[in-house]
Order: sequence, then C-alpha cells, then structure tokens
Amino acid sequence: MVDPRRRILLSLLVVLFTVYLAAVSIEAWNGGLGWVHGEIGAAVISAIGTAPSSVDCRG
Repeated sequence: MVDPRRRILLSLLVVLFTVYLAAVSIEAWNGGLGWVHGEIGAAVISAIGTAPSSVDCRG
C-alpha cells in the first residue's frame, strides 16, 4: 500500500511536470525559448504531424 502523503506528492509532481511540458511546448512552438528549444519543439511538432503519413499500411 502506498503512503497517502507519498501519493499526494507524486500526483503533485506529475501535475507540475505536465504543466512544465505544456509551457515548454507552447514556448517552443512560438520560438520563445531560443534556438535549441525552438528546434526541439519544431522536431517534435513535425514528427507528430508526419507520423500518420509516414506509416506504410499497404503491406
């Protein structure tokens, strides 16, 4: 059984990490975090955008 305080702490950390990732993604999309973060954001966005079309389902 997980300690309730530890569960609350883990939940809080997950929420904060999710908010951080969302903020970084938005800033990278806008190019506001500098060149490196912008490049990472552009790579992630392009990978997500091209993933369905890059899969060959014809067999």
